[in-house]
Amino acid sequence: MKIHSVNRAKGGNRWCGPAAISAVTRCTTDEAAKAIRHHSGERAVKGCYTQHLRQALRSHWGVKSVRVRSYHFTPPSERPTLAKWLRDSKDIRIAGRVFLVVAGRHFQLVSGRRYVCSQTTDVVSVRSAPHRRARVEEVYELTGTPKLTVEGKSHLKAKPKPKPKSVRSDKTVAMRLAKAWGISIEIENSDPDDLCAYVDAPFLSDEDDPLMDDGHYGFGWWEIRCKVETLADYLWKESRKPV
Repeated sequence: MKIHSVNRAKGGNRWCGPAAISAVTRCTTDEAAKAIRHHSGERAVKGCYTQHLRQALRSHWGVKSVRVRSYHFTPPSERPTLAKWLRDSKDIRIAGRVFLVVAGRHFQLVSGRRYVCSQTTDVVSVRSAPHRRARVEEVYELTGTPKLTVEGKSHLKAKPKPKPKSVRSDKTVAMRLAKAWGISIEIENSDPDDLCAYVDAPFLSDEDDPLMDDGHYGFGWWEIRCKVETLADYLWKESRKPV
């Protein structure tokens, strides 16, 4: 797999999530934003959750992402900077391996000594990477051969899911769905600024678990709600199957 310059048309989406998808698949940033909206339900992409970006890559281009490292449980001050991660990862950063790095709430791609993001748009040396002092939150390795998209194809339609009005509504929906479907929400960090919970349906096997690829941890009530909804949707579909 290789990384490429961001394919952004004049007036196209300029945010880092669509840019990261574009640099891997060569699609336009507008096509990438449409794929993200399909999973997030948002009307516009002005930043996105990692979960939705990964789902878009896997569902629409066949690109899988495997978490290499997560620093969510490391105090922010102790997380490595992007510059330090680049120094420490020289042994795994070889040509042909592509890493999605989440640092400073910014998505960026690294392959060998090459780097690209929404700010550089072109592939540059890792020495020229912006946000080198930003703290790394997560690192994923992208694998697979991106499927080419068909120009004009209209299968990417955003789900008609309205954006919740408040954190309280996210929590209310998540707790209500969890109670209805027997889903557990285990709060591991109750700090509002760094809320973390483990979402699970313990009666599901690993083979049937829809969160196996994306992980069970949700950070913030909006992401917790997304994971609960994913489990509830799966359980609802299973309940509709003929016995």
